[in-house]
Amino acid sequence: MVMKTSIKSLVAAALMTVVVSTSTVYAYSPAPLKTISASAVDVTAIKKVIVKGNVEVTLVQAPSSKVLFKNENDAYVQVKQVGNSLFVDTKKSDETAKITVYVDEIYRVDASGNAVVHTKEALKLDYLQVFLKDNAKADINSTTLGLYTSLIGASELKLQGSTNDHVVAMDALSKITMEKFSAVKTEKKSISMPEYAALND
Repeated sequence: MVMKTSIKSLVAAALMTVVVSTSTVYAYSPAPLKTISASAVDVTAIKKVIVKGNVEVTLVQAPSSKVLFKNENDAYVQVKQVGNSLFVDTKKSDETAKITVYVDEIYRVDASGNAVVHTKEALKLDYLQVFLKDNAKADINSTTLGLYTSLIGASELKLQGSTNDHVVAMDALSKITMEKFSAVKTEKKSISMPEYAALND
């Protein structure tokens, strides 16, 4: 009886491991080939792009793309999909990984550490949230109905494009540039680290 119970427990644990596992793709290749196809991940399934570490990400809106990302300089970078979120991260601090990510209808860009995020062309979306902290920098060109931007720490955001409603939440250290950006309505408010963390849960 004890033996059967133990076997059942092991099988259950194995099944649980399979269920909670995530899809990880390592975008590092010593070969000259720089294009890595993540064929198991549909570009349209990604709604959030979360970037950490010493990574420079270029966002390109291309829903029909067969390639989820390209490693532009063969640096080590880990790309992980968890639900509708795409995590881009590198643990190395001696080199900057440069990666192009192809997206469709994303609604969230989140960058931290020394990450840099910019758009190649204007993103055309209904709504977009941009969260920056630490030393992260972003240059976002977008046309939206609504835009929410939250900045904290030494982060910097440069906006281009237009929106109907723009909410800016930032602390005293962060910086935002909107010379080439227009909004019908803009709401500005200060934010603290605990408030930023609560919004980011």
